Amino acid sequence: MTIRHPSTTEEVRTRNRLLQHSLRPENFPIDIVDEYPLVLNPKIHQYSYCQFIEERAIAHFNLYPKDVVDASNRTFLTVGLVGNVATDADSRGQGLMRTMFRYLDSTAGSMSLDALVLWSDLTQFYQKLGFESLASELLLSLSASSIQARVDKASIHCPPIHCLTPGELSDQLAVELMKLRPNWGLHLKRRPDEFRDLLTIPDCYLILVGETSHPLAYLILGKGYDMVKVIHEWGFEHIDPMLCGIQYLFERLSIEALFLLSPAWHKDKKVNEVIAIAESSQEQPMCFYRPIAKNQKNLNCLQKLFVWGLDSI
Repeated sequence: MTIRHPSTTEEVRTRNRLLQHSLRPENFPIDIVDEYPLVLNPKIHQYSYCQFIEERAIAHFNLYPKDVVDASNRTFLTVGLVGNVATDADSRGQGLMRTMFRYLDSTAGSMSLDALVLWSDLTQFYQKLGFESLASELLLSLSASSIQARVDKASIHCPPIHCLTPGELSDQLAVELMKLRPNWGLHLKRRPDEFRDLLTIPDCYLILVGETSHPLAYLILGKGYDMVKVIHEWGFEHIDPMLCGIQYLFERLSIEALFLLSPAWHKDKKVNEVIAIAESSQEQPMCFYRPIAKNQKNLNCLQKLFVWGLDSI
């Protein structure tokens, strides 16, 4: 058995089958490859690591390096995003995943990464591998009736609202939208081309309030299998256009309830404004991490990190 990037058509096919069978419900209508365009792109294999028996993939992980930056785009450190961790059902219990994570550690070290970051419900499993909870996020509940009442009470005149396609997101607009997000803490650096690629994920909607020449607010809803009925990225100049965007989503989807993910940055004005429009809020761990570097001073800043839903893998 060897660990390597998939390189042949057959290796890619068996990797895709492993991930689809392991990580998605039976007969799920979306191919998992389409949900992860940055790391499972059939033409780019450098972020995909498989353990093979001949050409059959029996275990897998993705490793995608990302810079952690502040609102001024200053880089604090570089982390490796880990995702799509899977083992073939017939090969479980043989220590394959521990072997994969030893290889992951070695690879992360050779890439000079400061820490590994991942998302999973398997808390005990990853704690045994040395991972611990990192930072917090808020899950806010929104209701159509409450948002409508706020719009009516404030007599808000909603500006034009657009549902943009990836091709309509220019480099300049991508940068301007990300400037609208809360900026008290740290986030992952995202290039405009990455932004466009991520918007190709099925059932992912980018809502722009205002015009492309002057965006007032934006929201991103949905992300394939994940983030169903969840606004997982947002930003605004003022809260009123944000309310208009949420109201638009309620009307477009003909639903009565949505969720919104937010940083737990209680010192940030925009975060406090979205908390104020929610029916309820729940603070929860954002993800897991494990240090690679020994510079604890830099690693401590990760507690100020928020990973927007579009960036998680």
